[in-house]
Amino acid sequence: MQYLGYYDDNKKKTVQEKLGEACGAYVEKYGRVPDVVLLSEADKVDMADMVVLVEPYMRPNYYYVGVMEA
Repeated sequence: MQYLGYYDDNKKKTVQEKLGEACGAYVEKYGRVPDVVLLSEADKVDMADMVVLVEPYMRPNYYYVGVMEA
């Protein structure tokens, strides 16, 4: 799996907005739409179009978006 690390500590944005921006950056860089995100327990959200993996080593406001390999 290839991830793009994304950091955003803007308190005025929702986690969904931040993930939308992270996904846009991934598409711009790799030309594919990500379908998985690693994030912290503090940022846990449900996303209809992404697999959300909560990892204990992830810090709040850091997101790793990527594509799950088959």
